[in-house]
Amino acid sequence: MKKLLALFLSLAMALSLAVPAFAVEDPTPDTPAEEEVVYIPTDYEQGQETGFDQSYPKGYEQGLADGKLGQPNIPAYESTEGDTFDDGYADGCSLGLNIGYCDGYQEASGRDAETDVQLLAKGGVPGQVNVMFDGQCVAFPDTAPKIVNSRTMIPVRAVMENLGQQVAWDPDTRTVTITSRTVEQVICLTIGSTTATVTRGEFDKETYTLDAPAYIDGGRTMVPLRFLSETCNYTVLWDKDYRTAVVVDDDALLAEVDSKFTHLNSLMASQLESQAGKKYQQMDTLSGKVTLCDENGKASAFPFSMTSTSYTDGQSCKMELSFNLKEAITALVETFPELTEGVNVDLNTALRTDLSKIPATLLLTAEGKVYFQMPLLNNLLGLENENTWLCLGSTGMDLSKPESLTIGQAVLSPLLTDSNAFYCQEALELSVAMLEAMFGDQAAKVSGSSVTWTLDGKALAAAMGGELPEEAAALLDTFSMIMTMDKSGAYNITGSWKADIEGKSLDLDLKCKGDLTGGTGGFSCSIQDLFALELATTTTIKTVTTLPSLTLPAGAVVEDLGI
Repeated sequence: MKKLLALFLSLAMALSLAVPAFAVEDPTPDTPAEEEVVYIPTDYEQGQETGFDQSYPKGYEQGLADGKLGQPNIPAYESTEGDTFDDGYADGCSLGLNIGYCDGYQEASGRDAETDVQLLAKGGVPGQVNVMFDGQCVAFPDTAPKIVNSRTMIPVRAVMENLGQQVAWDPDTRTVTITSRTVEQVICLTIGSTTATVTRGEFDKETYTLDAPAYIDGGRTMVPLRFLSETCNYTVLWDKDYRTAVVVDDDALLAEVDSKFTHLNSLMASQLESQAGKKYQQMDTLSGKVTLCDENGKASAFPFSMTSTSYTDGQSCKMELSFNLKEAITALVETFPELTEGVNVDLNTALRTDLSKIPATLLLTAEGKVYFQMPLLNNLLGLENENTWLCLGSTGMDLSKPESLTIGQAVLSPLLTDSNAFYCQEALELSVAMLEAMFGDQAAKVSGSSVTWTLDGKALAAAMGGELPEEAAALLDTFSMIMTMDKSGAYNITGSWKADIEGKSLDLDLKCKGDLTGGTGGFSCSIQDLFALELATTTTIKTVTTLPSLTLPAGAVVEDLGI
């Protein structure tokens, strides 16, 4: 929730920069026509254009040839750091080859070259429907999966045996039987039939209706993937960009992730148990200041503040916010008047907006949906209905049973979406590695009912593997954080980071502490002669007997942002 709070604070500040241009634009007085400025390209730009024009056709022809074969070999783009004609020429040649190749490949194959490269790297076949399990595509030596009536049909043996199932074929009855090796379950499908039977144990037998019947193709039995996978308790995602069905054993992944965070999960469970069935009101105040330095080193300060009141029944949460950006915006306009150029807000908005009390509401439902409403934002976006709520997406978690929430669910659930499907495994592994370095059992020290985690930047950089450039990894060497949590709900977090960035010192400090009744926090970050941010927070939490509505109001209009 605190991450979302920070996000919306930043959003509100950015959007509110438009508000100082409140006056309705006056007709522009007649002014003498400005003299036309003729832009003369630099030597580098001239060289780049020449190199690009010469190399693009070569890349295009090679892309056409490889696209017909479905075998991408994209030329690397290597940029230069100089500013001469020759530097630009070399850069233009590299860029022209790269872009020309990708355009030619697209023309010949109808597919994106980079997408095909990534498919091949995971054992997939460009141009066909692929099935991925455990981060790798399943190999189909003869018959490939197909889309039939919007359903993914698969060669049953190749996929189900990868999922740990045993497959048998009876040619007399033309029936395929799939037996689980881990649970007592048998699935029977007959060629041409739209029904399937699932037997669990000795007496439990159910009949299911299929969207598409099983059939024979190239000597292989083709069956609907989603029905089989979900019957075997797998989640199936579809990544349209890669034309790949991704099968996820989320139960196994959940158990694997949670096994790395037993201490943190235990603390969470203890606190959730103590809060079960109670209603809470939380009041937060935040004050902060951003300091910016111009090229002459002159510092300008931009103060802001925020208050919020949150309500929760343990399943849904509603946060009512009020931003005070008046001083910050006034100072920004005075310091950087160019920010208002070309920005106009209608007079109605100007008269109704109090920059010291900009309201907003955040709503998290038990189904995991996140909604946000800010009247000022609605107006700036041209949304006529003031009762419009923006759906920011879903956490992917069912919050109706908070007592069963774990770190594994919090990490895995947001990744199980079609848009993340192809790289779901990599995203999960990176997220878990980073979290484990910070809050995993291996980094924990237990003392009575308290657990302490000590994080240093080297461990965090190591957890990210090759995701960080060497220079960035080196910068993390001096980062450290210590977090202590107790089963009673008490917590204490301190952190610091001092580094040198291109001759300028970076300083970061974090301190916060509290318990189930509230707490305080402080954060500061500065880069010498460039930027500084200071934040201070206070939180008060109490139980209440009644709560406001924690659902969308009647007549609410929802705009789904698809985040």
